[in-house]
Amino acid sequence: MSEPGTNASTRKRQQPWALSRNASSSKGSRRASTGMRKGEARVLLTLLRLKFGPVPEAVEARIDQADVDIVLRWSGRVLSAGSIEDVVGNDG
Repeated sequence: MSEPGTNASTRKRQQPWALSRNASSSKGSRRASTGMRKGEARVLLTLLRLKFGPVPEAVEARIDQADVDIVLRWSGRVLSAGSIEDVVGNDG
């Protein structure tokens, strides 16, 4: 069943636009996910610096490479941790 005011040729012309919109939406979602991960990593690094002082480069690299779920898990540990290792430990 077609929409009122459309015909087969109109629908064909709309398809490339719809496909490109879906492709750009997918790219936008990946950018948002990457942005979210970077933002969460930045917050975690800030919290670690405030509580423990300078963060070793190796820990910064681990945080930068971790996925957002792991970074969120680590962020939850900051308040009760006694050291940076208590936060990032060996998991992730």
